[in-house]
Amino acid sequence: MGLRASCLVALMTVLAGCATAVERERECFTSLAIEYVASQEEVLRLETVWRASLSGETVTGDSRTAYRRLQEAEVKQQPTREWYERVFDRLQLRSEEEEMMTHARLLLFAGPGALLYPVVHWNLHEVLWEGADPDADTDPVRRYCTDRLAGASAQVQVDAKAEPVSTRFPEP
Repeated sequence: MGLRASCLVALMTVLAGCATAVERERECFTSLAIEYVASQEEVLRLETVWRASLSGETVTGDSRTAYRRLQEAEVKQQPTREWYERVFDRLQLRSEEEEMMTHARLLLFAGPGALLYPVVHWNLHEVLWEGADPDADTDPVRRYCTDRLAGASAQVQVDAKAEPVSTRFPEP
């Protein structure tokens, strides 16, 4: 009975760590999605302005300026797009891993195969993540999300400490 209890405690510890990492990455993705959509809207707006400036027969200074602004916005938005895609891919892979592990748990925990669960979990994890540990401190996506969420948390704390804006109107 002691071995089974040890396996259960180890399983709960692993699942709790995974749930924390997934939650952190979901929060990161949510904050990135808002920024990503806003930057995409800005690029689309600038592209519309640029195309409207091309309606004449000759290229004018306005169309060159509009095109330059469009290019600058696309360059500025590039890191957001890249991190958005990387965090999305990470969440998708974690979801696929969890789905596969759910099926494995159903098969293994129905009988004495529960003892094989850590081995199956480790093998699946190694194959999906290609030997890299997504929960390591050196993982770039983990560092990015941790830093991003820490920055957002610090900003919320600064905003909360700011003095409230007075809603009173001045006396006439």
